Amino acid sequence: MDKTELRRMIREKKRAMTAEEIQTRSACLAALFAASEAYRNAKTIYGYLPYNQEVRTVPMLERALRDGKRVAVPKCYGDEMKFICLNDLTQVAPGYAGIPEPIADEPVADDETALVLMPGLAFDREGHRIGYGGGFYDKFLSRRITRLWRCATIFSCCPIWTRRNTTSPWIPCCGHNGFCKERKICSSLRYY
Repeated sequence: MDKTELRRMIREKKRAMTAEEIQTRSACLAALFAASEAYRNAKTIYGYLPYNQEVRTVPMLERALRDGKRVAVPKCYGDEMKFICLNDLTQVAPGYAGIPEPIADEPVADDETALVLMPGLAFDREGHRIGYGGGFYDKFLSRRITRLWRCATIFSCCPIWTRRNTTSPWIPCCGHNGFCKERKICSSLRYY
C-alpha cells in the first residue's frame, strides 16, 4: 500500500471515532505518558495542540506545566516550523491549516534534549512516520541532533506499520493498545 492509500485509510478510521472515544483514549495515553520514565526525566516537552481527530494533548501539556516542565508547541512560518514556549495554553489562535498555534513568536524553544510528542497517521517500528503531508515535522527533526526523544501519539485504530525496505509498500504489522518504550517502542505511545 502506498502512502496516499495509507493516509486515506487511516483518516477514515479516525473519522469513524466518536468524540467520546477520542477523549477516553486520549486520557489513557495521557496517564501512560505521565507515568513514563521519558516524561519523568524530561525538562522540556515539545507538544502539539490537537486538530480534528488527533490525540487530545492539552491535558498532557497542562500536566507538564504543573510538574514544572517547559512546554513548547509548533508554529509555522511558511514551510518552516518552530516550537514556541508557552506558559498559558490558551494563548493560541488558528494558524496554518486552522491548526492552533501560539499567538506569540517567542521565546523559541531550544532544548536539544526535549521529549517531542509527535502527531501522525502511521509510524513504523524504527520511528519513521507518515504525517499529514506537509513535511513540517520531518524538516524540523532532520535539523536536530539525535538526542531528542520522540513520542509517537497514535490511537489503536491506527496500527503500527512496517515496510520491508525503503522502496517497498507499507503493510500493517500489528494493532496496539499498550505501552512500550523507545528509542525503544511504545504502542499508542511510542518513544524513538
